[in-house]
Amino acid sequence: KLAEENLNMAQEQFKLGMISLIDLDRSQLEYRNTQLSFNNRHYSLIRKQEELNLLLSKKILGKW
Repeated sequence: KLAEENLNMAQEQFKLGMISLIDLDRSQLEYRNTQLSFNNRHYSLIRKQEELNLLLSKKILGKW
């Protein structure tokens, strides 16, 4: 959320001529990196949950 707010502020500052295009690009890159980091952590969490589910199902079913 904070990265999104920072990007919005940078876009407004760029429109007003307060920052350069390079600064705006940096803000956009930071926002994208934040999204990527969040998605990676979310995916890792899902993987761990599925690994745990697999381990628990093996113990419960006693098949593997």
